[in-house]
Amino acid sequence: MKLFGTDGIRGVVGGSAISALSVLKIGFAYGKFLKTRFKSKSNPKIIIGKDTRISGYMLESALESGLLASGVDIILAGPLPTPAISHLVLSLRLQGGVVISASHNPYEDNGLKFFDEFGNKLNDISENLIEENYQNINYETPSNFLGKAERIEDGVGRYIEFCKNSFNKSFNLKNFKLLIDCANGATYQIAPKIFFELGANVDLCNVSPDGKNINLNCGVLDPKLLIEKMEKSNYDYAIGFDGDGDRVIFIDKGGEVYNGDKLLYLLANFLNSTGKLKNTGVVGTMMTNLGIEEKFKQNKIQFTRTKVGDRYIIEELNKRNWFLGGESSGHIVNFPFHVTGDGILSSLQILNIINITGKSLSEHCSDLKIYPQKMRNIKLKNITNFKITDGLENLIEKIKQKNDGKIRILIRPSGTEPVLRILVEGEDNTLFEDILNQIEKKIKEL
Repeated sequence: MKLFGTDGIRGVVGGSAISALSVLKIGFAYGKFLKTRFKSKSNPKIIIGKDTRISGYMLESALESGLLASGVDIILAGPLPTPAISHLVLSLRLQGGVVISASHNPYEDNGLKFFDEFGNKLNDISENLIEENYQNINYETPSNFLGKAERIEDGVGRYIEFCKNSFNKSFNLKNFKLLIDCANGATYQIAPKIFFELGANVDLCNVSPDGKNINLNCGVLDPKLLIEKMEKSNYDYAIGFDGDGDRVIFIDKGGEVYNGDKLLYLLANFLNSTGKLKNTGVVGTMMTNLGIEEKFKQNKIQFTRTKVGDRYIIEELNKRNWFLGGESSGHIVNFPFHVTGDGILSSLQILNIINITGKSLSEHCSDLKIYPQKMRNIKLKNITNFKITDGLENLIEKIKQKNDGKIRILIRPSGTEPVLRILVEGEDNTLFEDILNQIEKKIKEL
């Protein structure tokens, strides 16, 4: 069994990858990896956080047991956004961290995201080593080598101060009336305090998690409620987060949604205008809208694409010595602020630019032409074995030729769900439904 996808380990609770027993084994395997990586007399020490899913209680206990049995010391942080755990790994000088979360997935799913001592998500090599330990597990651990656990009491406060102190002392949000949607997830107790303490006039929605309502008809994935409220209210902006707080979207008074692509465009243009993008560029993914790439070319901003997933963006940024990247889903990475994608920090950066320039989001994006996109998810029983065959490649090529090459088609297995994602992008979206039907039919035939 392959455990790791594009963003840690994820699956249905009670399934083969995410059950009490499997997570205990994963904890032990991760612990053995840490013991090998940090060869010292003292135990490695990590921090564990989680989102608000009801299964988090069970999985936290299982993960804790496996890690303690392997000889790793643990700090339990409770519900905190994923980027908060990354920050605490760094500030507490720990050897790693784990977030128990399935991000934007429904509450029936859960997962594990792993961080190294630098606050970065583990690379493929490290994940493979953990997986090898998992497949060849040996629970023999003498009692004098067991780990210990403690609970951090000020994790929320530490992260709030980190976010606020990321800007100069004059930064405030006194000019903004904001509607904040925390998706009944990990930002529910942090985001309201940060925006309020920075001076914003704040109204809240979806800040009452019950273990089962995370991401349910709310947040980044489903902004319908926010759009309706914005069209009927006098808020300046609505801001939506996802279940674990590493994604963000904005909605303006007209109900226009600003996803990760538009926010990345705004950030890049502002930084370019101040000379901070000189000799550097921007990293997107295969899902980044073609309109963004074309505008970057016009504005002489270097741009490159990676596989989907914020960790691939981060790897590419490190390889090129760049600092800014993001994806349409709402992950924004800006190294001067944080080593990972952070929904709250990204939203503060956007509001700061609006403050500095005096321009609204619509004014910042007025010259941006976004190409229509349509996506379809196809459930497959064995997603890991999917390959693009000659028959499928020939069909895609015929479709492109028929449309004079003005259609972009992307087919990829999801790294977070058992589905195949098909994206069609181009100038004429009246053709998209027929194209998706053709591709889906061919996939089912194969």
